[in-house]
Amino acid sequence: MTIIDFDALKVAELYLHTLLSRATGHITGKHEVDIAATNLMPQYKLRVAEWATLHAPASVVAPTPAATEPQISMAQIEAEQKQDIQRRVNKARAIQRANDYVRDAGLSESDANGKLIREWIDNAGGVSTPEFVDEAIVALNERLEWRSTEPAPEPEKPEILKPGQLPLDTPDLETQTI
Repeated sequence: MTIIDFDALKVAELYLHTLLSRATGHITGKHEVDIAATNLMPQYKLRVAEWATLHAPASVVAPTPAATEPQISMAQIEAEQKQDIQRRVNKARAIQRANDYVRDAGLSESDANGKLIREWIDNAGGVSTPEFVDEAIVALNERLEWRSTEPAPEPEKPEILKPGQLPLDTPDLETQTI
């Protein structure tokens, strides 16, 4: 048995609709039809069967309940945002603390030092805070690269001369023999 939508058949194939309506007695609506049992000529049975296959009504499928996603409360969203902000603040402060060591204590600003400190912090809990940077510096002190903390010697300042004045280290022209 095949379900035939006689309204759709009439719109698409008026001649087939007329033949099938006379054979079954159905003019409109959807009806189950045994195409092989009708008194249609074989070529029309074939055409009706082909049309029915191409225009089969969509099977009614019960809608599946949509997977309900757990609802997140506004308080949870705000708490997550606060945690994210605090994590970013801690990271910025940790970077600033490392920069303090570079600027004030002579820590070399190098990829190797950065990698050592990051690995130490990751192994210690993974939270970047100024306190963890301090602890990492103490723990890794011997493995980190340091600059010399001695101040560089100041270059000699040139002597400012007045017009007509000679530098002190200029040989006296009168004592010079030519």
